[in-house]
Amino acid sequence: RLLRRILEYIRLQELTVLEDINKQVSKEMMWRWIGHFLRMSKGRWPRRAMQ
Repeated sequence: RLLRRILEYIRLQELTVLEDINKQVSKEMMWRWIGHFLRMSKGRWPRRAMQ
């Protein structure tokens, strides 16, 4: 019974770690996409919109 509890705890820890990694990756992807979008449309936007 104790072993099962430990395994469940480890599984929960792994899930939270995976969620953290997922959030970090999605955040980096989002910033990369925003940076790419800004680079693509930098020449088109007026300077007021950039600020």
